[in-house]
Amino acid sequence: MPTEQTLELWEQELRHGHLRLRDAPAGMTIEVEGLLLTSAFSPVFSRAHGRTVGHRAHIDVLPTHPSTNAAAAREELGRRDLLGRTAALAPGLHMSNYRSLVAEPGWLFLDVPGLAVNQTGLWPPLPQDLFSSTLYAPKDVVLDVSVDSANIGQLKDFTRYHEALGFTVALSDFGRQHADLAAVWQIHPDLVSIPLRAVGAPATRNEGRALAALCRVLHESGAMVALSGIDSESDLQQALRTEADLFEGEYAAHSATIQAMPLSDTAVTEPRAALEAGMDAIAAGSTFESACERLLNDPGVLRCYLLDAAGTQLTDNLSPVGVRSDPRYWPLANAVGASWSHREYFRSALAHRGQVMRTGPYFSLPDGRHCLTLSIAGEVGDQCLVLCCDLAETATP
Repeated sequence: MPTEQTLELWEQELRHGHLRLRDAPAGMTIEVEGLLLTSAFSPVFSRAHGRTVGHRAHIDVLPTHPSTNAAAAREELGRRDLLGRTAALAPGLHMSNYRSLVAEPGWLFLDVPGLAVNQTGLWPPLPQDLFSSTLYAPKDVVLDVSVDSANIGQLKDFTRYHEALGFTVALSDFGRQHADLAAVWQIHPDLVSIPLRAVGAPATRNEGRALAALCRVLHESGAMVALSGIDSESDLQQALRTEADLFEGEYAAHSATIQAMPLSDTAVTEPRAALEAGMDAIAAGSTFESACERLLNDPGVLRCYLLDAAGTQLTDNLSPVGVRSDPRYWPLANAVGASWSHREYFRSALAHRGQVMRTGPYFSLPDGRHCLTLSIAGEVGDQCLVLCCDLAETATP
């Protein structure tokens, strides 16, 4: 627990520390424990707009001697600043520098330390007289709180209080130690930031797909999603396979690269013509097995099956010779009579009869792996049938 002396110092530095700022070529500076501090700003890019929409503020330590290493100066600050005065001074320093140092300012992202989150007397954790000027309104500032900085109840109270004042509140470090979706639903932040390093480079398609699914779920909770730590081309490719809104990192700073980066294909060559021919053969009276012979000879085909107009499977799954499903999923292998009316491949085929429809990757029950499905609906006598073909994905992400 912080002492009363620490809180008093924080209150003083938070509210009035910026009055000790000094002008310098690198912007406004302030001295803490004998070291000179200034601001640095890293861009936050909107994927959709292809441009910078804000900047994240960081403390930078100015070397006091030409021989002083910047990294060593930052380490020295950490040793000297035992009471964390820098964190209290940072908002005023950054707000004083942002408009003058950044050519096209947008949102100003300010990190809020745990002490300020947990002490309601420090809310809002910003110098109030800077808002009384014409430089800032609450809508210009994103207050960034770490998911680990306080308990859920305190984070929820902090978020509601500051959103009511007009601030945007971001929940950062989501996934670094845990990814509690229930916490997001309770806290209800405007933005959730996921460090790419927290989830790591996907070793398999499923791991990469999990990040994309997490972004979708966060969107469903009503939050924007940011990915940080995009520092290489592979990081960018991973980010582009999600629906994240904002990108941060060294490689994300190339907005033209973000828009132009091609996504790798996700499936083998698709046997659309063979599927159409199979549907025509069934309509002409051929048996299901003979109608699917051409499909089953196509590389990458996992199985074929036939549904009625209600989505009920009429046939066994027909697989190419040599293709075996995972025996752990054999209780699900007998799918005759199963209803797939909820599946996208059935609904889209029924809505666009005569056209070959294609799904994205999804989890398939017959063998517990992800696949794509091609489907086509056609009239056979007086009924409508849907011919489906599951395809394997390529090995490369």
